[in-house]
Amino acid sequence: MEDRHIVNLYLMRQEEAILHSQKKYGTLLRSVAFGVLSDTEDAAECENDTYYTAWNKIPPDKPMYLGSYLSKITRFLALNLFTKKKAQKRMGATEAIEELYECIPSGESVEQQLEQGALRETLNRFLSSLPMDRRCVFIKRYFHMSSVAQIAKEYDLPEGTVKTLLHRTRLQLKTLLEKEGLL
Repeated sequence: MEDRHIVNLYLMRQEEAILHSQKKYGTLLRSVAFGVLSDTEDAAECENDTYYTAWNKIPPDKPMYLGSYLSKITRFLALNLFTKKKAQKRMGATEAIEELYECIPSGESVEQQLEQGALRETLNRFLSSLPMDRRCVFIKRYFHMSSVAQIAKEYDLPEGTVKTLLHRTRLQLKTLLEKEGLL
């Protein structure tokens, strides 16, 4: 079923919207949550909470790309759960977040910039300018919170190559954000 049809089901408050969302995006959402939490049960909980959140946000939201919309909600929920648990075994996601600190703005200005759309627009433009393989690796690491080892295995690359690629991409992002006055 197409996203617009599923969104229309949400807008009409039809419960089958959740079933269609789960059928189409369940695996993706569990993967996003698992990348942050490294726990199957917690990932399933985040997936279910995503559908509940979407049910409460649509309407007024009318997402054009339902998969991205749901993934964003899942990631937010997973990061919140991660913060609450503060478990030692989940250090992989912490490392990924710490890697980004060197190239992203910090403080309240980030929230303001995201709300105004400037930072989001710049990040989207940056990601779309990257070659597909670099973009996929970057997103796997910093959105899905995959470990360097997982990425290396998935793309059949040495871990050192993945680390170098991520480092260079972060430097590019930092340079762009500085150039545009966002850092």
